[in-house]
Amino acid sequence: MRSKSLIIIPMKSPASSKSRLKGYISDERRTHLSLALFNETIIKLKKAILSLNSQFDIAVVTESNEINCLSRSKSVKVISSVETKSLSGYLDAAALWAKEKNYKALCIVPADLADPKLSDLEKLLSYPIRHSEMVICPAKDLGTNALFISPPTAFKFSFGKKSFLRHLQLAESNYIKPIILPLDSIKKDVDTTEDLDWLLTQKPQF
Repeated sequence: MRSKSLIIIPMKSPASSKSRLKGYISDERRTHLSLALFNETIIKLKKAILSLNSQFDIAVVTESNEINCLSRSKSVKVISSVETKSLSGYLDAAALWAKEKNYKALCIVPADLADPKLSDLEKLLSYPIRHSEMVICPAKDLGTNALFISPPTAFKFSFGKKSFLRHLQLAESNYIKPIILPLDSIKKDVDTTEDLDWLLTQKPQF
């Protein structure tokens, strides 16, 4: 079996991202924000992989031609032609793709983490995950902000409100050992106006 693991970044069209910020910032700024967060996520993940000398590939799952081209320009793999619009459906398709390519594990990292620290990403990616284990990083609102699982298709994902709790239940019912990794900088994503205000205090350039 292939010794590598696969990092998956789900990313929809920048123009349709951050819909909860409509009316608070312009559509142009929403697009810019989505792309800036996406680019930073890739940069930091690549730095973490390099610093750890780890066996990871990075892939983006998307239906956006813009993101497809941008990802390929960054030497990131692309999984497209996904016949679903739900985040969980995107990630189920990505997991199946990873299984078909013989990746031993799948690490899901969202494209809109507010300010993930390199040290926290290194802790996540260096966790010595074994077969039938899941490492999960909760969001501040009990969502799932990172999920590292082996095998990739251990169960169907259930992202959304309080998905952290559902993923723990799914792990238990599918005989997957859950490991909770509460990393502070991975708890924050950018969904609400409060999230954006916090981000701008940290990174005014966004």
